[in-house]
Amino acid sequence: MIYTFFLLIASLLPLKAAVYRVEVIDLSSQLKVFENGRYIFADSTPAEPKSLFLFIETNRFKGNFLELQANKDFAVFINGALVSNFSSGIKTWSLDSLAHIHSSSLSFAFHRENSNTPVKAKIISLNSVQPVSTDPVKRESEYFSDFSTIAAALLLISLTVLIRANSRLTLDYFNFIKLFSLQERDENLMGTKVSASFNLLIYTFVCFLLAYLLLVINYHSGHQWNLIRSYESTTVLGTLVDWLNLSILLSAILLIKLIVVYSLAALFDFGDMLTIQFFNFVRLIFLVSIITILFLVIYLIFEIDSEQSYVILFYFLITGLILWIPIVFLKLLGRASYGMFHLFSYLCPSEIFPVLVLIKALFL
Repeated sequence: MIYTFFLLIASLLPLKAAVYRVEVIDLSSQLKVFENGRYIFADSTPAEPKSLFLFIETNRFKGNFLELQANKDFAVFINGALVSNFSSGIKTWSLDSLAHIHSSSLSFAFHRENSNTPVKAKIISLNSVQPVSTDPVKRESEYFSDFSTIAAALLLISLTVLIRANSRLTLDYFNFIKLFSLQERDENLMGTKVSASFNLLIYTFVCFLLAYLLLVINYHSGHQWNLIRSYESTTVLGTLVDWLNLSILLSAILLIKLIVVYSLAALFDFGDMLTIQFFNFVRLIFLVSIITILFLVIYLIFEIDSEQSYVILFYFLITGLILWIPIVFLKLLGRASYGMFHLFSYLCPSEIFPVLVLIKALFL
């Protein structure tokens, strides 16, 4: 069963719909601000008001689409009426539909909570036939497909080696029934040693797996997340280096977490529960990763190529970290010899604060 899940990783390739996106005109330079009783181009003033304005005559762009892009939320008004609370990412509207609903002369107002939030606006055309160009034909790069295949093969080989070396302990990490069981069963003896060499290999593997999934989601969602936005290489070798760097970063974070939990467990006299806490945290990462893989495979089968769909997967990963807090609280509560307040004081610096800091760093 484990092999089946990880064999599916190899199919996580870029999903391309049979639609060609052609940029007609970039309207970002035509965004305006209202200053001193008149509209002026936003680029011509140092002021950064929270509201931007854009005026479009739809008769000029029949059959085309308006594409908006931003990295934070803002409200969109059309002809003075609120039509959308725009979420970070890319949103596309049919200009013909907007003209039918409102009028052929569209007045857009974008209200941002932060005046530094960049807004990009473009007129694009979506065609089912690839546009003909007199320029020399350049083959579209498929670097991410090649990277996905190579990385998936390496992960599958690594998993095989781990199972061959110690199948009982490796498969125990995939026993998700124990993750939600409040009464812990006997673990493998090596599993009780959090810092055992084989467990360190498992931690390294799960960091490489999680880094791979983050890169896949980051690629398809348009590179929106602050901590991984810099990983935007456009070659196979560059993306493999990005994967290695991100895996090392995640390994360092997991190592720091291990050190912090060790220290706090000694401080709060929770040393006997350290194994349960950390072992099940790694189980949770495996569970969330496998569910994410299943969703990605579903996206592939049904040819879902929406950036928002991949944004949802990223939120799912964050939700998994948040759900870990009540899980570990309930698991430790039944074994703790101290009161609930003492346990909560231990979990705040060891589990709750790190999750809050991570979420804050991602959405700055």
